[in-house]
Parts: sequence; C-alpha cells; structure tokens
Amino acid sequence: MATKATTTKKKTTASKPKAVVSTKTSTVSAAAVVANADSKSFVTAVNDLSLWRALGFELLGTFLLAGTVIITQETPLYVMFAVVGIVLLGGAISGAHINPIVTISAWVTRRIGWVRLVGYLLAQVVGALLALVVLNAFISHVPAATSSATSLGATAPTLFKAAALPKGHEWAVFFSEVLGATILAFAAAHGLRQKLGKFGQAFTYGGGMLLALLFAYTTASYFSATAILNPAVAMSVQALSWNWSVLGVYVLGPIVGGLVGFYLHQLLCADKK
Repeated sequence: MATKATTTKKKTTASKPKAVVSTKTSTVSAAAVVANADSKSFVTAVNDLSLWRALGFELLGTFLLAGTVIITQETPLYVMFAVVGIVLLGGAISGAHINPIVTISAWVTRRIGWVRLVGYLLAQVVGALLALVVLNAFISHVPAATSSATSLGATAPTLFKAAALPKGHEWAVFFSEVLGATILAFAAAHGLRQKLGKFGQAFTYGGGMLLALLFAYTTASYFSATAILNPAVAMSVQALSWNWSVLGVYVLGPIVGGLVGFYLHQLLCADKK
C-alpha cells in the first residue's frame, strides 16, 4: 500500500510540470504575436532598422501607386497591375500597405503597433504628395502648343484631377467609397494574414483593387463623381479640401470601409487553430 501511495504521488508530481510547460508555450506564442504586431516602446521601434526600411518602401510604394493613378487617369486594370508590381517589390519589406485605410485597419485589429501606424501614415502621405509634385514639374515644363497645333485641336497636357463632389449626392459617393474600400480591405487583410506566397499576396491585393475600383468607379460615375478609395491618393488627384463633406467622403468613407473589410475577413476567414 505504501508503494502504491508513493507511485501515485510521483505521477501527480510529474503531471504538474506538464501544465506549467503548456502555460509557458502559450505565453511565448502570445509574446510572438505582440512582437509581430510591432507593439514596442518608441525608442526600441525607432532604433529598429527594419522599421525605417519599411517606412522607405511605404513612401516609394505610395509614390508609385499615386503616380500610376494620375498617369493612367485611374484606369482600374492599370492600377491593378501597379499594385501587383508594388507588392512583389516590397511586400516582404513593409507588407506593402500603400493605403492609409489598410494601415489604420491593421492597427485597429492589432496587427501593427502605434509607432508603425504613425510612421506608415506619414510615409504614405509624403509619397502621394511627392508623386503630384514630380508629375506637376514635368507638366509645367512642357513647351506651349504652337498656333498651328492649337488650330488642329491640340491642347496642353494636364494632370488628372478628381471630379468635383456633386452637391446633393455626397451620401451616394460616400457609400460608393465604403463599398469599394470594403472589398479592397478584405483582399488586403487576406493577403497580409494568409501564407499565400509572394505571388499569391500580390495578385490577391491587386485583384481586390481591381474589383474594388470596378464597383466604386461605376457607382460613383452614376453621379459624375470619382472613386478614389485611398485618402493619400486623394491628395494626389486634388480631391481633398477643407470641406467637411469632401473629408467625410474621401477620408472617413474609405476608413469605414477598410474597418468593415478587415473585420469581415476576420469573421469569415478566421485562422484554423
């Protein structure tokens, strides 16, 4: 009987460390998630070279996207291929958000930390504005058309600008932005979360951009408006002004759609444990 009691005690004692090991594993896993979400102190994050590389690519990527939108007058197919190329170039460096709505949604859903949130947003705004400045510099140095060319219908080249927001139809354009941004953000969330490989991520994000623009572009055109789906690019196409209606449509609308898209992806495409 004494021997059995001793054996029972040993088994009980042996089972306890297993529970402790399981707890430690869970803690390490949670810590890894937090690290991946870039939840660091400001000093630690700023001293991280990978953060600065990511910020540099977000600036470059948004510059290329905004430039493509201006040059092609936001032709959906061209924009899609531009996004595919940008993600292939720098998806591994920064995740290639290239859109404030993706960055804000990733932060709200705890995929990145606040340092990366602020840095990405600043880089994206600077990149988009830089595209406008660079292309405008080219346009401003184009020689004036001769009188004979003018008589034949030639006009001076101009940069693509978003159409003025139609008065009385602001809510329609707002929901157009929400719809397109939801589709785009759903695709971006899938590309960021799933292990699709470099090409899978690129074409997932690019394909989502094409679908989003097709829906938003078409519905906005019913009211002679422009769909943008990107608050940073909205600066490049000179859509923004200090007007609450304009800011609501081209800034708040895409952000709302982005959050809906990310949460919808979380609901429908939850990772299997």
